[in-house]
Amino acid sequence: MSTDAVYQIMLKNNMPLNMNDVVSRLPNGTSKTEIKKSLEKLVSRKKIFEKTYGKQKIFCIIQEKKYDQAELLKKTQEYQLHVEKLTQTNQELKAEVKQQEKILAGLKNGPTINEATEKINVLQENIKMMEKKLKKFIDSTEKKEVGAGKKDAQKNEEIYSREYTRRKKLATDVLDSIMEGYPGTKKQLYDDIGIEIQIVK
Repeated sequence: MSTDAVYQIMLKNNMPLNMNDVVSRLPNGTSKTEIKKSLEKLVSRKKIFEKTYGKQKIFCIIQEKKYDQAELLKKTQEYQLHVEKLTQTNQELKAEVKQQEKILAGLKNGPTINEATEKINVLQENIKMMEKKLKKFIDSTEKKEVGAGKKDAQKNEEIYSREYTRRKKLATDVLDSIMEGYPGTKKQLYDDIGIEIQIVK
């Protein structure tokens, strides 16, 4: 890419441009290194000048004709608006990067999908086992005499119910921990892990 081609882009647009602006106005596949060298040559030849805003460089064409004061003021205002727009875009991109980094950190600190799936599978197996024991126990107590046997059955039922509730809470806590860094909905998470919701009466 010739230095003259870069200069023609600057001359044609006649407005402040950063490196990416220049690249986007040239044919695809143009080397950024070549464009950077061309811009530096144009600066050294006093064809264009550069201004640095933070880490970003803005390049402007040096006008060859003279403007009156009103025209210069208008051009200055246009350049300032363009710079402000670029600055705002830069700030928005930085904010988006921070947000994505926060989400990534949350995902790294939480359990992996495999770890969470393994814990949930263990808890689900335990819950199923408790449900079977509870059902078996309830079925057996139905055949016992009313009185002391019934009281024992009620007491054991309460024990199994508490244990079931405790294990169910463990599973819920694991899922809530994953959801803190999970980008989707709870239903999507259940689908990804393969959880089936079953209400025990």
